[in-house]
Amino acid sequence: MAKLFNIKKFLLKKVFFLLFFVTTTCTYSQNNNYVEVNSDSLITFAKKYIGVPYLWAGETAKGFDCSGFVYFVYKHFGIETTHNSYDFPKYGNFISIDSCKVGDVILFTREKSKNNKIGHVGIVISNFGEPLKFIQSSSSKKHNGVIITDYNNSHYKNRFIGVIRLIKDKCLQKSNT
Repeated sequence: MAKLFNIKKFLLKKVFFLLFFVTTTCTYSQNNNYVEVNSDSLITFAKKYIGVPYLWAGETAKGFDCSGFVYFVYKHFGIETTHNSYDFPKYGNFISIDSCKVGDVILFTREKSKNNKIGHVGIVISNFGEPLKFIQSSSSKKHNGVIITDYNNSHYKNRFIGVIRLIKDKCLQKSNT
């Protein structure tokens, strides 16, 4: 009986490891065509735009708003999402903030908002178990443009709505052929 318990415990650890420490994030499909986004590639690509200024409705390297930046990063990998922050939940499922990983989209209210509507988004760039950091395009005068933010040392904790994991069949894959 103890041996069976140890085998189950071992298998659970392996499943846990596979779920949270794989090197790819975000697998999408449409018509059985799969796109796997490597976590390192996603972070490296997003970080290339640190310092690009905030531009309302921007979705190019000349300037980004928050959802335009997220849209731009995923579009680079052939994944069509949305350029409307409030629409991101349509492209995935809410997950616990404690289980988020690279590539998840983190959602916040607008600055000084009195309601709980989504008004700001970013991309999680830390792995499961690490302090939560995300990359975003900020309209703040102090930290304007694409920046990396440490969630635990920011005012965003007060504006937090949730985290979504983008899932296959809800995102559109653009053919690269």
